[in-house]
Amino acid sequence: MSSSSSSSSASDDETKRRTIIYFVCTGNTCRSPMAEKIAERYIVKKGGKKARVEVRSAGIRTDGDVAAAAHGITVMKRRGYDLTSFRSSKLDKEDVRVACRIYCVSKKHQEFISSHFTVASDTEIVTMGDDITDPYGGTEEDYEMTAKIMERVVPGLIERDWALIVGTDSSVSSGKRR
Repeated sequence: MSSSSSSSSASDDETKRRTIIYFVCTGNTCRSPMAEKIAERYIVKKGGKKARVEVRSAGIRTDGDVAAAAHGITVMKRRGYDLTSFRSSKLDKEDVRVACRIYCVSKKHQEFISSHFTVASDTEIVTMGDDITDPYGGTEEDYEMTAKIMERVVPGLIERDWALIVGTDSSVSSGKRR
């Protein structure tokens, strides 16, 4: 077997052993990138690399490949997060297929995903609590408020769902998305 084939198999095996969670908003330039970065840091702090969780974000109404909002970059940089190389992506059927959990910034995003995608029975699509207002086009203060909300909400979601995310919940099927 060639080395590229064996590395492809290793990569496929690696993906099967990781849990993938998504944060979803509209354009994937404000709220969901903030949530993604906060979740990544929190998961590393809580479980280290052994947690084997991959955090992603996407938008439901974007063409993709758009930079994070300038105010979002500034506000998150002050908190020690780097969004300078972030590029948006549009949620697609493969994203929904591989996700074990999809966190939506609002009920309308949750409903959109449920009505536009085939969702596996072991994929949970949930809201992040109350709808989180989109700061898009707003002031730096609007982004500051959104970041504060995300810093409060995201760790709480990860805590609440930790057993499911790391695959220790008895309701998670053996061998699925770990």
